[in-house]
Amino acid sequence: MYGWGELEWSAFEYSRAFRWLIIIVAFPLVWTFVTYQFNFYFGQAHHFDRVLLLFLYALIWYHPVFIYPFLLLLFAIIGQFYYPFDSISMTDKRAPLNFLILFASYLFIRLRHATEVGGVLERVGLGWLHDREFRDELVFIWVVAGLIGGSYFVPGTAKIEMLWPFREALYNYIPIRWSWGWLAPLDYDVIMTLYELMRAFNPIGVAAALAIELAAIALMWRKQTFKLAISGFVVLHTVIFLATGLAFWKWVIMDVAFLMAVLLISKGNDIRVFDRRTAVIVTILILLAPHIYSISVLGWYTTNYDRSYTMEFVGEGDETVEMHRWHLEPYQISTAGQFDYLYNGTVLPSGTTTDYQFARAISSVNGPEGLAELKAERGVNNFDAEMANRFDVFIRRYVNANQEGTTRNFVWHQVSSPKHFTSMAPTPTLDQDVTYQYVRVSMTERLITGGELRTVNTELVRNVSLRGG
Repeated sequence: MYGWGELEWSAFEYSRAFRWLIIIVAFPLVWTFVTYQFNFYFGQAHHFDRVLLLFLYALIWYHPVFIYPFLLLLFAIIGQFYYPFDSISMTDKRAPLNFLILFASYLFIRLRHATEVGGVLERVGLGWLHDREFRDELVFIWVVAGLIGGSYFVPGTAKIEMLWPFREALYNYIPIRWSWGWLAPLDYDVIMTLYELMRAFNPIGVAAALAIELAAIALMWRKQTFKLAISGFVVLHTVIFLATGLAFWKWVIMDVAFLMAVLLISKGNDIRVFDRRTAVIVTILILLAPHIYSISVLGWYTTNYDRSYTMEFVGEGDETVEMHRWHLEPYQISTAGQFDYLYNGTVLPSGTTTDYQFARAISSVNGPEGLAELKAERGVNNFDAEMANRFDVFIRRYVNANQEGTTRNFVWHQVSSPKHFTSMAPTPTLDQDVTYQYVRVSMTERLITGGELRTVNTELVRNVSLRGG
């Protein structure tokens, strides 16, 4: 086969480091999309697809060319979750996916030209990058370093443009996320004590977070800055997890795997990873990252206002059981957050916003009256009849097909991966002797005001009958 020999792992200068790097970065995605819950909306377990994804993942160890069918199948599996709501949260998955896509692109260049990457650089006028110490693998290290560095530096620069260091209130995360289930075992008084503690140290937390993100520009300047930057990224994700329950564990594995691979490669006497050329090229790639890579720009103001939706199963005798987000797996990300398209009323940005004027205005609201005034001034109606009808069909089909025993005993899901959002709230159990008639959707608005988390409004949004088609 043309190019097969040129692409096999043994053709890499540092095959051991690169093979382990790709295997480790792909692992979280494999774990997530092999062990997801039975899809009750489509009524499919997709056993063959899961086995095939595992098989292709194993074949990557044998030969890197199998990254192509692996990615093709992975995107097909992910694609099912765009229906019926036309969206899926990719924040925690985008960077590792882009990493693997870059590797596939790198292989394509080698295959297309059946020659060293250095020869390709000569053809496109970048021969100055190539010298006797140049190795093809350096190109891949450069572009991946640009991706990883840009994934932190771009959000950092966005925060500078927003004057985020002088306006952010990170401490609001603690009580709001607690109301969503994170740190649920802790008493309310403990949560508000943590809130006050974070408020006192807010300037330090904001400065540290921004410094870590901006330090990404120096990712490849020196071996020392490389180690410090990656370590900073890991610390940042750890603190985010402890404060909010948001687990960027896929990013952490990618960052640490890249750290170990580059350090292993840099031990070789015949290749210089950390030199002026690498520093300049990677710095340029990081600066141009918004135009080169698909990067999530994570920059916003955290507010003292939260709007969340809850769903309850309602039986014939008005028995109620709150629907936990895990009851809708594997759709917990795309359906468990905001359901503004169900609510035919005026709403405000919830939790976070990029509008500083709104963040400033909501911070001075201390009750239902002030909230109503702000809604009249700045609120919007996001009700969407078509999306609401899709939601009805989804809930009806999903709940009717999903029996509690099936959910808990689905073989693949017994070894499921950690979730992006972690909840410590107990999972309610459905009573198998009760026939549930409909699902009740309610909206709750909360404000942090006067050092207290207050519920200022609760409304019935929608009743979804579980009978009919």
